[in-house]
Amino acid sequence: MNFMMAGMFPTMVVLMMGRDMRAMDPTQLTFWGAMSAAVGVGLLTAFPINVWLVQKGLKHGMGTVRALGQGGHSLEAERARWEPPTEVAAKRAAATPATPAGHDMGAMG
Repeated sequence: MNFMMAGMFPTMVVLMMGRDMRAMDPTQLTFWGAMSAAVGVGLLTAFPINVWLVQKGLKHGMGTVRALGQGGHSLEAERARWEPPTEVAAKRAAATPATPAGHDMGAMG
């Protein structure tokens, strides 16, 4: 975030603090153009630093995969989340023991 703002501030100063005061009014297109340019420069400034931080293990990336047993939920729960409902119901039915006819042991209320 600091590097993002390090790129944005100088861009905003140059584009918004000039003689054209429309760049300071959010109802003007010039303001949004200056802000868009500032965000773009901030992104170009921050992206290489973020890549380096992820490579060095100082920051996690968006695609970080947890090691097994290091938090999160089980792989079975993840598979069940992505399987079609009919496959999940069939697996649950196969895994539950048979009960006497007319009695659902797992029903609540």
